[in-house]
Amino acid sequence: WTDLLLDIGRKLQTTEKSSLEHIASHLKRLKALPLAAEIYRKLGEEAQVVQLHIEARDWQEAFRLAEHLPQILPSVHLQHAQWLADSDQFIEAHEAFVMAGKGKEAHILLKNLADCAVSEERFLDASYFTYLRAKQLLKMMELNSDETSPQHVKEFKVLLQLSSVY
Repeated sequence: WTDLLLDIGRKLQTTEKSSLEHIASHLKRLKALPLAAEIYRKLGEEAQVVQLHIEARDWQEAFRLAEHLPQILPSVHLQHAQWLADSDQFIEAHEAFVMAGKGKEAHILLKNLADCAVSEERFLDASYFTYLRAKQLLKMMELNSDETSPQHVKEFKVLLQLSSVY
């Protein structure tokens, strides 16, 4: 079926957008992702091509293509972060959340990791995760210096002190 759909898609003109979109979605449903990407490229829908690479977990190609589409780059980072977290690659997930502009999610991830490490009596890990939280908070204060409150400074000091206690 996939070859037949691709042949039909190749013969159609780009003006027949609806038919091409149906063919691409059927190829996607059939998991013929490279073939669906060809049809989406013909339609000029590069964002869909990036999404296909994300679904295939081809992160390197997804990022390469997304570099030319800055409006979807944060979404690619976010989906990559979620995949990394699901794959137990937490430090990389934290960095990807930050790259996606999701500092709050990155902070929550580190807090959960530190809390889990404490409950499992892995204090060296708890210290490291808490230090990373403090470091992230400091970076946020540097980037948004006009929004920095005394509460942020106090939280930074508490996290830094807590990381040394563990």
